Amino acid sequence: MDKGDINISLDRQIHIYSVDTGSFYTNKENKLHWKIHKLRKEKTDIGNKIKQLEKGLCQNENDLEYNNLIEIRSHKTKTINKIKDKLLNKLAKSVKYNNISSNKKVRQLSENAIIDKNIISVFESSLTRMLGLKDNDLSTDIFVIKVFYFDIIQDLILNGFVYQGERYRYFTSSAGQIRTKKTVFIKESLWNKYEKVLMCGLTMDEINRRGGINVNKYLAYLALSNSATDLWEDFDINKCIVVNDFETMVNGTVDFIDDTTYEIIRKKMDIPIEHTDGC
Repeated sequence: MDKGDINISLDRQIHIYSVDTGSFYTNKENKLHWKIHKLRKEKTDIGNKIKQLEKGLCQNENDLEYNNLIEIRSHKTKTINKIKDKLLNKLAKSVKYNNISSNKKVRQLSENAIIDKNIISVFESSLTRMLGLKDNDLSTDIFVIKVFYFDIIQDLILNGFVYQGERYRYFTSSAGQIRTKKTVFIKESLWNKYEKVLMCGLTMDEINRRGGINVNKYLAYLALSNSATDLWEDFDINKCIVVNDFETMVNGTVDFIDDTTYEIIRKKMDIPIEHTDGC
């Protein structure tokens, strides 16, 4: 096979929406959010004016306008912090109540978030092909949600959310998405339909029955279906064999981390290596 034959085509893209956790506020939470946003802007405006005064002729410490602005900024900072704490406390209480309530209220995705600037493109993958998405489709089958408020994302992961009458559930986060605080949600009806395909015939109950799995590994396996891939039309699965991985000891210089004290010691030692890990 030519090297060129194994290049993955990256010219086919599907469009989806990427929103943030603020798009799931209740009306009460949204009002608090915009109130603190307005105060932050006011603080920024005062700071900018102070910088202009410092650059101009009014740098004298006894200048009345300059000193007044410094004092106003100090008071505004206290007010902003106070309201921010109030917002976070209300969010935490709201989420905690929702999580323990027998009548859970599922959060709704705001229509205000479904705008052109929130559209992103993802490459064709086994997931998009399974969902029947075509090149340049704009889909609401899956959403990427950026995490700014951890209480909200916890609520969404535990209880899902609703958009246009459809329930959505947490699907996965790749290693890169975990680092950048992003999550992927999928329509619950589609998950129910394709769960066995995505999980290679397994279920979470079966995995737990067999002793469970590392959560990050579980998410990474699911995220593979969302990786850019081409369809291998002439692949004959009957000619495919699965070979067990093999491990040998390799000697080299490593940074050894003590799992109790977390002390890092650079030393030469034998370490076990999985030779085909990731292949």
